[in-house]
Amino acid sequence: MNMSQLGYWVRSIPAYFPIDQESNWVIKPLYKDYPGLVGTLSTYYSVLAPGHILHAIHTHDDDEIIVLLSGKLDILAPDHRISIGPGSFFHHPPHDPHTIEAVGSEVACFLVFKWKSEPKPQTSETAEFFLFDAQDLAPWDQEKGFQLQILCENQPLTNGGKLKVGLIHLAPNRGYPPHSHDHDLMLVLLNGEMKALGHNTNAPAVIYYPAGTLHALAPVSPAPITIIEFEFHRGRENSQTTGGF
Repeated sequence: MNMSQLGYWVRSIPAYFPIDQESNWVIKPLYKDYPGLVGTLSTYYSVLAPGHILHAIHTHDDDEIIVLLSGKLDILAPDHRISIGPGSFFHHPPHDPHTIEAVGSEVACFLVFKWKSEPKPQTSETAEFFLFDAQDLAPWDQEKGFQLQILCENQPLTNGGKLKVGLIHLAPNRGYPPHSHDHDLMLVLLNGEMKALGHNTNAPAVIYYPAGTLHALAPVSPAPITIIEFEFHRGRENSQTTGGF
């Protein structure tokens, strides 16, 4: 079944993906040119060999988010070098000079979200580089069934929209009822199993729910579930919800 025909799409992340021996890098498209609220969105999974730089510092016309799943990366720009570990992510607006280098002894595995802003950019707010470092996470309370940590709120996007990001932790056999949102939602399933409306998905995976898509989670996962949720808000609309998928 082509799940994008249902208004959403699901892509599993490969457990192993061999690196090209000449470039020391590989990239796999998970979904290309999806018409999202903030623009035409493409999603990729990539692996970079340790000690290698992806490319020279450059700029491009797309917004870009990179989510580090495993390994270590340095973010390189003309005025800084920033080291990050798994669970960290960063947003580069268009024309922001950057590249990345895999550091340490292991390959770096990461997701890349790229989109061209639609409608045309507004000028009243400035989209800037944003980084969330996973070292800033608070520890989970093992006694609670549902926990949310807000990682990013109202981050300006190039077209005048907003990005909100949260990290969700669900105890085993916890779920949530059917509902929908007025914003697009990208879920990165890091741990556990999602038995949802229309799909059963094991981590690691990416799930994209367009605005208005009904979705839910059955309380059947025997293991804890951890999800990074990216909310893409169009224009100057504010979120109607608080981190609740």
